[in-house]
Amino acid sequence: MSHATGGALPSAGLNLGASRLALLGAVRARRRSERAKLLVALIAGPLAIVLLAGLAWKLLVTSDGAKAAASGLVSSRPVATASAPSQLSELARLDQAALLSRARMRAQSWHKEALLVMLEAAPVSAGKVEIQSGGQLSYEFAKPAGERLGPGARVSSERLLVSVGEHGFDVSERAAGAARAVADPDCPLEEAFRRALAGGLSSSAPLRMRYAMSDTYDRAVWTVSETEEPKRTRYLDGSNCVILVR
Repeated sequence: MSHATGGALPSAGLNLGASRLALLGAVRARRRSERAKLLVALIAGPLAIVLLAGLAWKLLVTSDGAKAAASGLVSSRPVATASAPSQLSELARLDQAALLSRARMRAQSWHKEALLVMLEAAPVSAGKVEIQSGGQLSYEFAKPAGERLGPGARVSSERLLVSVGEHGFDVSERAAGAARAVADPDCPLEEAFRRALAGGLSSSAPLRMRYAMSDTYDRAVWTVSETEEPKRTRYLDGSNCVILVR
């Protein structure tokens, strides 16, 4: 009897050890499952936030794009900027030399050796061009036709027209015939205007003034005409404002 009882004890110990191992394994499996769930939550949470943010952004952009498209269907005209009137006011305060300097900067960005060919202003009243009231100043530049530069040099047919008017500066290219370059006028527009009136032109009507090389006089000349009577014209030397007689 005692031998039979003693033989059963190891079997009970083995069963108890197996139970403990099974329990320990279950605890570890549960902990692994909880850690996996926690990891998924940590990853899924921020990912969901990112996805929701992306969706919201897409809806916002789509909405703005639709509004812009609808606006474009209503009107394609550009919206005037608040700085345009102030820019025009600034240009109106500049003298002729300053305006010519700004026009030349634009011409030299077109061609570094751009030469002045012609200056035209209309209508001119009291020696000024009122660009805020529809007046316009135009400066025509050309590329050199050869190696010679400066006043009197022949120029190519490629021209750049820089205009200053009620919309500010406007730049355009065009082709033109044979011409020669001129120096900046030593006789300023205001003085040429005054001399033309002293020479007999009417002071009651606006004038048109053009400065360019004259083949007749072989020099740069101001041609000043009454806008209402173009035949009433005076020619002035562009270097000293002296009235020229044909």
